[in-house]
Amino acid sequence: MSREYAPVVLTFGAWRDRRLHVPLKTTLATYAPSALIYVAVRLIVDARSPAEGNTLQTFIRNLGLWTGPLFPAFYVYFLLTIAGGVSLVLAAQPQRWWRVIREEPEWLGFAVPIIFVTALC
Repeated sequence: MSREYAPVVLTFGAWRDRRLHVPLKTTLATYAPSALIYVAVRLIVDARSPAEGNTLQTFIRNLGLWTGPLFPAFYVYFLLTIAGGVSLVLAAQPQRWWRVIREEPEWLGFAVPIIFVTALC
């Protein structure tokens, strides 16, 4: 139920279903209950955690982290090492993952939001 992962997993699955021409009713039956539960849990957490505040304000405030060299350096380091050797192999061989993205573009719907939100949290 992490803030970043639940929405992108839902997006990934729905996008894949659409690409594979799964009937809309089936896609909705699969992902709508999870989306509703995620929204409900997030609303409860936000209501009980006043210290967290407005997410958009947090994102804007965190943009300041990118002004110095240390945060971008750590971000790139952890981005490259997050999945151990797998992420390093992917970074070193972009032609391999580019082929997968052309065949299964829903992976962009998974990776890009995670990379973006991680950069601002």
